[in-house]
Amino acid sequence: MSDAAGNTTVHIRRCLERMNAQDAAARTELLGHARRRLTLLAERMFSKFPLLHDREQAEDVFQEAMVRLWQSLQEVGPTTVAGFMGLAALQMRRALRDLARRHFGRSPGSEADRPPRPLVSGATGRSLDDQAASDTAPDELACWSEFHVAADKLPEPERTAFDLLYYHELPCAEVAEIMDVSERQVRRYWQAARFELHRMLEGYLPKL
Repeated sequence: MSDAAGNTTVHIRRCLERMNAQDAAARTELLGHARRRLTLLAERMFSKFPLLHDREQAEDVFQEAMVRLWQSLQEVGPTTVAGFMGLAALQMRRALRDLARRHFGRSPGSEADRPPRPLVSGATGRSLDDQAASDTAPDELACWSEFHVAADKLPEPERTAFDLLYYHELPCAEVAEIMDVSERQVRRYWQAARFELHRMLEGYLPKL
C-alpha cells in the first residue's frame, strides 16, 4: 500500500470519528474527498468528448450530488471507512449518470434530441475506445450512463470491491484491509464485477 493511499484511509477514519463526535468540519472534509474523486471520474468519462465542456452544467450536477451526500452522512452516520466509501460511491455513480444523460440527448452543435443506439454495434462490435474518434458522442455518453446504472445493480460483495477499486481508486491491498479479505479475494470480486457488468451491458464495457 502506498503512503498516500494509506494516509487517505487513515484520514477518512479520523474524519468519521470526528463527525460522529459532532464535529461539523469533519463532514466538510469528507465531502471534499468525494468531490475530488467525482471531478476526476467526470474528467475521465468526458476525456474522449472534447466538444463537451459544459462546466456550468457539470457544476450543477456535482453540487446536487454533494448535497445528497451531506444529507446521507447526517442521516446514516457511517462509522466505518467502507460505509462512507459506499455512500460516496453511490452519489458519484448517480451524479455521473445524470451528467451523461444531460449530454447524450443532443449532439454537439445541434438542438435535436436523438435516442441512444444499442450499447454495442451489432455489425462492428466496437467498444467505446474504438469509437473515440467518431462523431457519435451522444450515443457513447448513453453507454456511460448505462454503465453507472449497471454498477449500482452489482450484488454484494462485488459492488463494494468495485466501488473501492474503481470509484475511489484504492490499491488492492487497501481494499483487502477495508473488506477484511485477502488480496486474491479482492481480485476475484473485481473480475466477477467486470463479468456481471459485461453481461448486463450486453458486451459493452469501458476501459477500466
